Amino acid sequence: MVESIENWLERVQNVAVVGSGTMGHGIAQVFALSGYNVMLYDIDDVILQKAVALIDSHLDSFIENGLATTEAKQQALSQIKTTTDLAKAVSEANIVLEAVSEILSVKQEIFHNIEEVCRQGTILASNTATFLISDIGKLCQRQDRHIIAHWFNPPYIVPLVEVVKGPKTSVETMERTYALLDKVGKKPVRLMKEIAGFVANRMQYALFREAFSILEKGVASIEDIDTVVRTSFGFRMPSLGPFELLDLAGLDQVILESEEMLPKLENSTEVPQTLKNLVDEGKFGPKTGEGFYKWPKEKLQATIKERDKQFLQRLKQLYFDKK
Repeated sequence: MVESIENWLERVQNVAVVGSGTMGHGIAQVFALSGYNVMLYDIDDVILQKAVALIDSHLDSFIENGLATTEAKQQALSQIKTTTDLAKAVSEANIVLEAVSEILSVKQEIFHNIEEVCRQGTILASNTATFLISDIGKLCQRQDRHIIAHWFNPPYIVPLVEVVKGPKTSVETMERTYALLDKVGKKPVRLMKEIAGFVANRMQYALFREAFSILEKGVASIEDIDTVVRTSFGFRMPSLGPFELLDLAGLDQVILESEEMLPKLENSTEVPQTLKNLVDEGKFGPKTGEGFYKWPKEKLQATIKERDKQFLQRLKQLYFDKK
């Protein structure tokens, strides 16, 4: 007899997060703040100490924005244990969330190693933005327990998690993962089949492609293109999705505009030359100090602080205030 979702959720106490970098430590924070015991794994204690320090800082931002209390912060930090021993990290976990580097061979190896030491019924979820779960888990035996749970940066704030079913993933695994993410306050969506890029990244890259095309044609500057997105559909979309916007525009009008616009949109499958040029020049973004914009340390810190402040305010208004 298959255990009900409700009973399984009641049993879940222990969560393991494998990889404590940009995504991993944020995922650990979400579960710890929701009262779960979290084992955070990485290959080096120094890396883990940095991760815990970042969680501490993020929780301070939650307190400043009315999304947590000092007591909740201390309780969350007490829920997190760190280790460089993979077996110790996953041995008691009901679910393992993998957030290691986006290198397929690394993910395949870590999934195989986890399966060797975790419990029989443990769910293995990958945070990949790139690979299919059928490829990640191909060295493993229990692929019915494998799933993608694709979080978005910063994962401790952005609500969406894409839950992607592979060809061998059981419906039970998908529904348990979905229910757990919903319980910790995320906004999961179900993808019933594998597709490259999932939903959000496919839509983002369609936007990026058109933005590059407009830039390279000399229509508008980088700054003005960013302003257009932030202050038009970007301003509206926290409250309305694309199909809601289409309905409100009037579908008869959308057909007329589509007939006019769609043939004129960019459809290249090549990496934009502007992007190639920046990478060739060693300009990768903040980690090299320059990309499309220059990123001195002070500007980067101020930008991230302001981003998180706005995101937290939006999160509070759109989700927390409605509870």
